[in-house]
Amino acid sequence: MKLIVSCKLWFTALVIVAAAAQAQTFTTLHDFTGPDGSYPNAGVFRDSAGNLYGTTYSGGALGFGTVFKIDTRNKETVLYSFAGGTDGANPIAGLIRDDEGNIYGTTSTGGSPVCQCGIVFKLSSSGKETVLYRFRGGTDGSTPMAGVVRDSAGNLYGTTAAGGAYGSGAVFKVNSSGKESLLYSFTGGADGGLPLGLVRDSVGDLYGTTAAGGEGLGGVVYKLDANDNETVLSQLSFPGLCCVASDPSFCAAGAGICGTLYQGGATYEVSRKTGDATVLGETTGYSGGLEPDGGVVQDAAGNTYGTMSCCGEDFGTIFKVNTKGRYTVVYNFAGYADGGYPIGDLTIDAAGNLYGTTPDFGDPTCQCGNVYKFNP
Repeated sequence: MKLIVSCKLWFTALVIVAAAAQAQTFTTLHDFTGPDGSYPNAGVFRDSAGNLYGTTYSGGALGFGTVFKIDTRNKETVLYSFAGGTDGANPIAGLIRDDEGNIYGTTSTGGSPVCQCGIVFKLSSSGKETVLYRFRGGTDGSTPMAGVVRDSAGNLYGTTAAGGAYGSGAVFKVNSSGKESLLYSFTGGADGGLPLGLVRDSVGDLYGTTAAGGEGLGGVVYKLDANDNETVLSQLSFPGLCCVASDPSFCAAGAGICGTLYQGGATYEVSRKTGDATVLGETTGYSGGLEPDGGVVQDAAGNTYGTMSCCGEDFGTIFKVNTKGRYTVVYNFAGYADGGYPIGDLTIDAAGNLYGTTPDFGDPTCQCGNVYKFNP
């Protein structure tokens, strides 16, 4: 029997396949090779012109990490290479940028020759670094694992994973002159310990998460008011779900704090007003990805996106939770050219494109990670 295929039918099928391919597009924007940086642990931020900025934990001219920029033509430029001494080393957090083009961030090590406990830095648009503060490892804090937020007066706010009055981490402020103030010390008990990142609202209240402490020892979501009083908003106690995994973010509607839980692979929202906690969605198991390390973003329709550092098809996933709580994998990392094991936060633009990093694979020789764009 001779099989006859209609040309019209064939063309229609081709158009459908092409449209489906265009609907979800993964693009590698840059593969790190070592001298240009390696192993990005944080996500990227995007300026109004569409340029991306981020950090790599290592690599660069001296091997202690970089601050990089990727322009709209996907050209990468190393803005600064850390020397590993008093200028800081091994940044693992993201960056922010002011209206003049200055960049602010932290490094997890380097700084004080005695302590090597990390720094807060400023990088001018010409690439000149200014160390705003070097942590000493005592009550002033030690080892910042997250970035900073900035107010209109130029003050920077952040956290250290260790140090403080009780050794369980602290919230700090560094003013524009480089003077540091300790705002809060965590005890490691019910108030939390090992703080992650911060967000700041329009009245100056700070909201954050801790990866330890709390009633279940899996971390808390907290608020720090203008008088430096801490209120634990939620202990995030859900059956089968545990352990705060990410920096916080404001949910799209602005009334809640959103993030991820490591054990159980869930996304949550905590009301800023009442502290009520809601599970937005959770992984479907190994095939859906496990072990989120990064935070989440929401699009204009209220859909939530994040990454899983494990599994799916072995090398991690990008997931979506819709407004009805349905969890779906929208991308599986193959662990080779497209990178693998994503752990940084995602960034979303007005068109709904997602931007992120992976700390592994990419360039076949270096396998030093990449920066990618994904249209879900």
